[in-house]
Amino acid sequence: MLYPKTILLLVCFFVCILPTWGQSISRRNAIVDVVEKTGESIVNISTEQLIRNAQQPLQNDEFFDEFFGLFQPRVYKTQSLGSGVLIDPEGFIITNEHVVKRARKITVVLQDKTRYSAEILAIDKKNDLALLKINSSNLFPYVKWGISSDIMIGENSIALGNPFGLQNTVTTGVISGTNRSLAVGGKVYFRDFIQTDAAINPGNSGGALLNIHGQLIGINTAIYSKGQGLGFAIPVDRVRTIIGRLLNYRKIKKYWLGLELQEIVKKNVSWQVRIQSVAPNSSASEQNLKRGDYIIGINGIPVNCLFDFRKTVFLKDFGNSISLKVLSGENVRSVTLTVNSLPLSEMEKKIWQRLGVLIEGTRRGMKIIAVRKDSPAARIHVKEGDIILSVGRYAVKQAIELNKVLRFYPNKEIIPVVIVRNGTHLEGKLILE
Repeated sequence: MLYPKTILLLVCFFVCILPTWGQSISRRNAIVDVVEKTGESIVNISTEQLIRNAQQPLQNDEFFDEFFGLFQPRVYKTQSLGSGVLIDPEGFIITNEHVVKRARKITVVLQDKTRYSAEILAIDKKNDLALLKINSSNLFPYVKWGISSDIMIGENSIALGNPFGLQNTVTTGVISGTNRSLAVGGKVYFRDFIQTDAAINPGNSGGALLNIHGQLIGINTAIYSKGQGLGFAIPVDRVRTIIGRLLNYRKIKKYWLGLELQEIVKKNVSWQVRIQSVAPNSSASEQNLKRGDYIIGINGIPVNCLFDFRKTVFLKDFGNSISLKVLSGENVRSVTLTVNSLPLSEMEKKIWQRLGVLIEGTRRGMKIIAVRKDSPAARIHVKEGDIILSVGRYAVKQAIELNKVLRFYPNKEIIPVVIVRNGTHLEGKLILE
């Protein structure tokens, strides 16, 4: 039998203890850990886009109407369009192609509000993917690769985005389907989407879909407009293969090692890079590399996929050396290759001789990837990374266009040139050689 005083003491005990009882239970869970670990790797992407062009004033010159058109004034508008995912400490970013479509200037905002300019290295419109690079020598936090081929229906999924450059947005759910098809206008574009019920809002497009270990398993890309709670992501296995193909240093920077490589995926888990062919009289042939050899390391870093190899070469300069660890049969050996310039065509040689630049065509114009010392371009302080918009009176976007323009100007001719550097238009006059 309990006496009144005993009952009163018990009541007082529970009144005092119960409010603090739940405080000893931690609110931290696996999702909190994932967000804290990966949040800094999700960025906001804002762009300056071309939204209007002046009318073409030159209508009577058939030759230049066909090939060039006149360089025209542009109107820009800044828009915050979506999210991106840092996949490497050197500042490589994956996002959707539609996020950076028609972009003329790109700004990346990190979680701590730090802003950087970035450039588009390559895009794949069909797969709605773009590969960007932050213009900085800093090292950045990044998300580690997962594997989309072993995703389980019903497992937890976490969608991270940074739509406004203010703070990460987090939604959670489960994987509700794999190998989903997405039709646009009645046409099926993709057949292997990951479907999740984690909400993916428009500003989160280009963000990360993560598993409970914080590994990247997909790039968020679409919302199904006819149903609620249906989000889609490009599976990371496809993403990883595509960016390895997109980061083509031979095409982007005119680098040449004499190697053609092939990415091998075994049992959807093991990724390897195999030599498919070796060009004669190249740095690779001098080191007796052969078809069928596997590249397992570069500069002391394991090579697990084509992107690992190509990004290391991409970050080098002409004439630099790279050290490879190669598996040939059962033997592992080390070789050193030199990053050479791609053998030039006659047209590229002419441009190199007269202007002193190596160029690569982009959507904005001719991107300069190398400048010859004491050349006409060097004398007016043109730099690598600048975009040539016009030479003389005419816009140029391809080497063939630039070459045709140069044919009309004799040596020692002084001609105007317009370039873009970090989003700023600059004008100068150079003397052709």
